[in-house]
Amino acid sequence: MNYQVAQAQCVPDFDMQGIGLGSTSNNGFYYNTVNGSLVPSTPSTTDGNGNFRGFEITLQYLWTNNLNIFQQWKQSISLDKDIAPFRRFKQYEIDIVYLF
Repeated sequence: MNYQVAQAQCVPDFDMQGIGLGSTSNNGFYYNTVNGSLVPSTPSTTDGNGNFRGFEITLQYLWTNNLNIFQQWKQSISLDKDIAPFRRFKQYEIDIVYLF
């Protein structure tokens, strides 16, 4: 299990490797891309993978010497609702890996 809390400006968006908020828009906390140019963000348009608190649970099961089942659940919500819109993020991943 892993619990993380990251304030809005603690890590740049391009360097965030934590749970995050599932931001896929390539917009950041300070600037958004509009028609190919950068526009400063406002509290209603702020995006990025900072400003969250969340947890992840990882379960790995070695079925045989060659077969591994990997499951992971991530969930997070916005930390400070006054500087950015309130968002929720949930992700479930399952991988079955066969090694030979």
